[in-house]
Amino acid sequence: MPARALADRAPGAVSGMVTAWLLAGRGGFRLAGQLMTVVLAAVWGARTYAQFANAVGVCVWLAYLPTAAEKAALKLVPRGGVLAADLARPAFWAAVGPALLLAVATGVAALVAPTSTAVLYLATATWSTCTGGLMTLSGLHRLNGRPALDSRSFGVAAVLVVAVTAVTWRAGLRPATHVLLLVAAITPVLVLSAAALPVRWRRGRARRRVGRLFARTLVLMGVTELVDAVALGILFVLLAAYGRLADSGPFYLTVLPFGALGSVMLYLLRVRQPQVSLRLRGTGAAAGRAGAERILRGVERIGAGCLVAAMAALAVPSVRERLGAAPGTGGGAGWQSYALLAVLGAVELAGYLAVTYAGYLLENTTGAVLTRTAAAGLGRLAVAVVAGAVLVGPAGVYGAFAALIVSLVAHAALLRRLTRRPARRPAGPTDPWAPAPGTP
Repeated sequence: MPARALADRAPGAVSGMVTAWLLAGRGGFRLAGQLMTVVLAAVWGARTYAQFANAVGVCVWLAYLPTAAEKAALKLVPRGGVLAADLARPAFWAAVGPALLLAVATGVAALVAPTSTAVLYLATATWSTCTGGLMTLSGLHRLNGRPALDSRSFGVAAVLVVAVTAVTWRAGLRPATHVLLLVAAITPVLVLSAAALPVRWRRGRARRRVGRLFARTLVLMGVTELVDAVALGILFVLLAAYGRLADSGPFYLTVLPFGALGSVMLYLLRVRQPQVSLRLRGTGAAAGRAGAERILRGVERIGAGCLVAAMAALAVPSVRERLGAAPGTGGGAGWQSYALLAVLGAVELAGYLAVTYAGYLLENTTGAVLTRTAAAGLGRLAVAVVAGAVLVGPAGVYGAFAALIVSLVAHAALLRRLTRRPARRPAGPTDPWAPAPGTP
């Protein structure tokens, strides 16, 4: 059977109409989040909203802990055959485990010190892990042939976000209470979604070899998206450390819509991942590597041009003066500053999607290449931290965006050079279901 036809019959494969319904559910959830940010910014004012935005920015990376398990399951379960349940089980526990632990910690903090800042950050961390866990459980439902549960779960979650936001608006609740209500609202959705999975996907005897394979794949495939979120969280920390907490609001408000667009594209990649995993194994891996290299080379060239143009602009004293002022403040910073943030956000999103798609192609080839993609991701994190430490102090939110763009160009360069040649390590120990040479 041709490789493409075989891939289209993979577990979790969905039709175009079903994909549209899935996008409607996720899109509704993202739209509810956008509405929430606008309402809260108006209700709380800049100072209080900055506290909320900083907490969300610092904790956003926690959502990627459980979603790393989704990536691993979407790659391995279609190749697993009779071992599908054994591969899905660790993904299930990776989805619900972090949320459960943080929920307990948040409850204890709320009882011991209900007015402390720790409650806000712990509640925000729990919210992040709950949303990430729901994404992973939804991915498992798609693999189990029940994609409608994905759309329904996030449709309900969208309604709950709107309802909690309305309560906060009418009652004038503080940020910590608002996030605690969000957690309380989404918890039943997470529990019902978990209970709807097959029993064998939730409980059963662990197979040591399968567990090691899944753990390795989870860690290495999760590094790339995790370091993206960690880099963003570190930049929020740097804004606060440099005394530019007021920039957290504009930074978050700019990141959020572009992040929502990026998440839609990433979701489409996840929906197609079971088919892509089958298509790019064995002899199909060469095509995936070639496509990734073309994309990464383009990011390097365009990104280098953008960086040269930015350095030329910084040579102008008036430009440096405006960058030192927070958006919407004096020093000549007005609507132009928000327009600049929109341009920076669009450039960062384009580079992020390109690098992410290239990494997506590489990750779904062989298991041996994952060490190289993970190393490139860690390299990007290091560049983002160093660039942020240098740029955030003098340029605030603009420096934070510049650090992200610099790190993306570095990521593209590292990823292309590290994965230019096929991994020499044989596929067997890390990808036991790779086909024999010459088979589709």
